[in-house]
Amino acid sequence: MLKFSVASTAIAIGLMLSPESLARLGNGMGSSGSDFALALVVAALLQTVMAMRHGNALASFSPLIGEIEVMEKSLGWWLAVALPICSRVVTAICLSTAVLATAGFVFNEVFLYWFPNFAFAFLLLAFLVLINLLSPGSAKGLQVFFVLLSLGGLALLSLAQFAMNFPASVIQRPGNGSLDWGVLFWALVLFTGFDLAGFARGGKSSSPTSLTASMVAGICIAALVLCAWGLASSAAVPLPKLRETTVPHMLAARQILGEQGRWIMGSVVLAGTCASVNALILSGAQMIAVMSKKGLLPDFLGSGQGRATVPVILIGAMISLMLAAGMAGDPRLDVYVRAGLLFWLLQYAGFHYSLLAAGMKPVRSGGRSLVSQGISRVSILALVLYVSTFLVLIWTDADRSFLLCFAAAVAGCLTVLYGAGRIADMLRLKRSSDKPCSGRVGQTGSRERKDQ
Repeated sequence: MLKFSVASTAIAIGLMLSPESLARLGNGMGSSGSDFALALVVAALLQTVMAMRHGNALASFSPLIGEIEVMEKSLGWWLAVALPICSRVVTAICLSTAVLATAGFVFNEVFLYWFPNFAFAFLLLAFLVLINLLSPGSAKGLQVFFVLLSLGGLALLSLAQFAMNFPASVIQRPGNGSLDWGVLFWALVLFTGFDLAGFARGGKSSSPTSLTASMVAGICIAALVLCAWGLASSAAVPLPKLRETTVPHMLAARQILGEQGRWIMGSVVLAGTCASVNALILSGAQMIAVMSKKGLLPDFLGSGQGRATVPVILIGAMISLMLAAGMAGDPRLDVYVRAGLLFWLLQYAGFHYSLLAAGMKPVRSGGRSLVSQGISRVSILALVLYVSTFLVLIWTDADRSFLLCFAAAVAGCLTVLYGAGRIADMLRLKRSSDKPCSGRVGQTGSRERKDQ
């Protein structure tokens, strides 16, 4: 029987419950109807297989740095650093800005209309940053609470719809005709983030079996609840309305249970925001700190005693700057979020390519690492799947040119910053090596003179 960590599962599922995911789920159901529901099931099955391969491949590595160590051997230091930062950190900053702003508007419109929405967004961000700074263990415990509250709200609304209109809720309503491949491929992106499960235990060792089970459990739980909610919302709201609105989840919840449904979905949005932002800050900060300890990033980004103080502050400050600059209402922010999620697909692809290139498959007998034919096929499938999804989503994106320019700008800035950091480290090491050397010579000489 596989044992999984509740905290790891909660972190793995956090990104899947964000308001951004709920909005994309509703729009996808409105656009493609039963086709999108089927795409969700297929995407969940594929990501489950990928998660099993992902967790098993980290059996010989630390969960925190294993992916980077694997990619560095096959892709080189630049891609090993660039892919995780461009995916997790860019998503942490941009997606957190978007969902925090959404949470502020929901809190203002549903709970306290007189409370300023951006003030609530800043207070929520400050709360999550402080929790991660002062008590990472409490942040993981709260993550479980946020995820349970969000899952419970979605399950309650889905059951209410099924109970009130059982036949219509079970029968999947057809879409609007031709297939929208861009929308269907986004179903795979909805289950992105399962790999964050490795960051639940900080620097402590984690059982590979438990890590894999946590990833798989996160995907399965999210798939069950999201599929149920997708069917319930498509049965409650006409598909054209579900496709065109920016808040399909709020519209469906009010249609199902009226004002009570609105309150429940408001709680789901707030809990999902906290779950996604908390998971992204926690994992992104720990990743930066561990990369610093390994010499891949400047030393000042390192952490001690299980905490990543400087990275948490930096990520929180960047999100605050984005909110203060008014990016929450800027349409470009949606492009930035999509770019971060597409970078995440490339990170998955890079990881599986590295597994294939390294021919890694831990074997207990014989003392050698052999390539298992079944495992290698999974990595080939993963590589084809993630690269194909990336290309389709780029091609079908309405802001394709701007998205590619932003991605290139992020990669370029990261290259410059990394190169500057490496040069600074080399100069500092050179100065430090020169000073002790001369000091030791002088001390030796003085000792020799005293002895004489």
